[in-house]
Amino acid sequence: MKQEYLVGHVRGGDFADSDKSMSTTCHPGKYYPRDKALLCEIRETVKQICKKFETFQELYNMCDLERFNGSGETDYYTYSDNFNYWVRLLPSRDSYNAYIKFYFKEEQLKISSTVFVAMLPPKLLSNR
Repeated sequence: MKQEYLVGHVRGGDFADSDKSMSTTCHPGKYYPRDKALLCEIRETVKQICKKFETFQELYNMCDLERFNGSGETDYYTYSDNFNYWVRLLPSRDSYNAYIKFYFKEEQLKISSTVFVAMLPPKLLSNR
């Protein structure tokens, strides 16, 4: 995905001291929308994504520990009405554990068949 289509990203705080919750911080990009409906769509989608890994153990279980020389970094992709989302999970207690980047939908994902891709199920967004 081209960086010029990047709307922003959310960085998930580490679980170093607690397995109870992960804090998140939003970092708006150059094209971060001002439209309330679009902002709501981003917030709700990110919230639904984060519900998939509310504890470190849930995040750890979603990671492919054989990837990247055993680091376990794992990528997921999903979408909402107007945006594509790239979710990178990092199963390490001493770093940020999740990065969720969101892009305008016009930039479609082009993924080589040789790259491991796990899709978050569309039902993830079903309560919208």
